[in-house]
Amino acid sequence: MQINVTEYEPHLLDYVRKHGYKVFTKGEYNLNIIGVRNLSSKRSDLFDDKIYIIFKKNQAWHEYIAPITTDPGRYYLTATDYRQDGVAIMVHPQQCLGAYKIGPHGRTRYTALRQEKPIMIWRDNNHDEHLDYDSKIYEGIFHVNIHRSSTHPNGTKIVHKWSAGCQVFQHIDDFDIFMSLCYKAKEIYGDTFTYTLLAQ
Repeated sequence: MQINVTEYEPHLLDYVRKHGYKVFTKGEYNLNIIGVRNLSSKRSDLFDDKIYIIFKKNQAWHEYIAPITTDPGRYYLTATDYRQDGVAIMVHPQQCLGAYKIGPHGRTRYTALRQEKPIMIWRDNNHDEHLDYDSKIYEGIFHVNIHRSSTHPNGTKIVHKWSAGCQVFQHIDDFDIFMSLCYKAKEIYGDTFTYTLLAQ
């Protein structure tokens, strides 16, 4: 994970504002959780996106940056027996205000950020390995959580089954740091988190 500390507000927050979205600047550990989807390639199975966690602490701006995927893995994109209507892809750009809470994820029920309010998704149902960002938009609770991939110290190089539309950290150490920040924010602001997804 890359960590930047500066007296100046990170430029990404201006990019969030330009979309008309809310930015959190008051108080310490008031987290701006921002995913940035890489549009230079529509190839699946890559951790080629980034998540930014931006907040103030001790009168300085802190910016934590880690590799993630904002897309489903090739396994679910190509599976003909997964869902008839197709796998979820989170719509960009969008801001999901207060849509996430700390809670159990998946079959193992480890702690992550769980989607608790409606968000927007596309459904990719042509069963090829390319990501489609231009189909009908659906709004609802789809359990598009923010979680980790493998528990291996080196993470995993391919997304595979780790995402069926969730926002997934490549490395467990980065995810653990992220969750520790979420717990600190929860103590101050309560168990409600906003996630913003942009694209470049």
